[in-house]
Amino acid sequence: MINARTLVIGFDLPSFARACMPHGTCYADRLGVLPVTPGPSGWITVERQTDQIRLHLLRHPTDAPVFWREVYVRDHIMEERFFTLAELAFSRLLVASSLSFRRFRGAYAEVLPWLVRLLGAVNDHFAQELAQRGGDQNQVMARFSVLGLDISPESPQTKKNAKARAERLVPYEDAQYRCEWHGKRVWDRDRVHFSLPIAEHDGRILIGAFVGHLST
Repeated sequence: MINARTLVIGFDLPSFARACMPHGTCYADRLGVLPVTPGPSGWITVERQTDQIRLHLLRHPTDAPVFWREVYVRDHIMEERFFTLAELAFSRLLVASSLSFRRFRGAYAEVLPWLVRLLGAVNDHFAQELAQRGGDQNQVMARFSVLGLDISPESPQTKKNAKARAERLVPYEDAQYRCEWHGKRVWDRDRVHFSLPIAEHDGRILIGAFVGHLST
């Protein structure tokens, strides 16, 4: 990554075009780098005359979400700006207006790396895994376990609890959706509750609650 006002002095990089993102504008003085010729995506260090800079190479526009997810952690994006990047980093997710980091028990800096990994995996894999596994919840859980993430649907006991069911019903636009799956950071705290893919929102998934722990 480089500062948008910093020039790369003394180096000719003809195979790369610097590109502000998204859509030709710079976000927080940060730039991605879009290769004109094929090559791998990822971070590289460029030596300048007086120092070094870090650049992120984008092989294809579809690699952009990974770039933005890394920005969260590399740039220590502040809590109040987290949702500004959400559409860029997690395009297949919807976010409830009620989400608040204060409802986690862990501090923001502690929760952030795990949260970015979880949302990225739900964005990239959850709907696909449900479809490929024929809705087999255990297989979906096992797939996420391979990714180092603990997710699960609510237990039969929780589904019988009227209060618990109500806590998982989240308003979004003109409807309410049940967020009955959750990812957990630690066995006894810090949950992210999310819905099944929502047909009327092009199969996107609603992130409905950040919490320490809901009723069971």
